[in-house]
Amino acid sequence: MDMPQAPALPNRVMDLLAAHVPLSLLFDLWGQEPVDSHEAYEAEGVPELAWWHAST
Repeated sequence: MDMPQAPALPNRVMDLLAAHVPLSLLFDLWGQEPVDSHEAYEAEGVPELAWWHAST
């Protein structure tokens, strides 16, 4: 699996965060090192917009 070039990865992460993807989910998906994503999720809180629900 090829990794994106260094400048592209931070931009992609920022795009995902701007789209309200929880940081804790990104921690889980990254999977490089053990991270307590549940602790991060609790600190981050629930977004105002439930992006995971389909809009009607």
